[in-house]
Amino acid sequence: PYLGIFLQVSPNFPERPKIIESMHKVINDKPNIWTPENLTILPAWSAIFYRKSLQEFLSEKDQLCAVKDFFLKSIDELKNIHPDFSFPWKGVSIETVTEPDKEEYQDILSTSIGGV
Repeated sequence: PYLGIFLQVSPNFPERPKIIESMHKVINDKPNIWTPENLTILPAWSAIFYRKSLQEFLSEKDQLCAVKDFFLKSIDELKNIHPDFSFPWKGVSIETVTEPDKEEYQDILSTSIGGV
């Protein structure tokens, strides 16, 4: 089993060729940390993965901390490749949450960003 994040595109998405091109760019720029899947095979879903095997965390003294650090690095890496994709990203970023929101949703924010 693996732990990580991935981006994927459906076979029927109208902008699929553009997304696949962006995925290839990420893979070509960072082949040691991103893993492709089905980037040329149709009619399959295509994806790129930023992941580690759970085995890699077992040797860590503080496994929970190691997993948390990996997820934080995953978020940073996602921010790094974000400019390679020229389509509107939907979702909420922690940077765009207002101070009142942070106070109101503190439990949710800390759990979703730092929790495992």
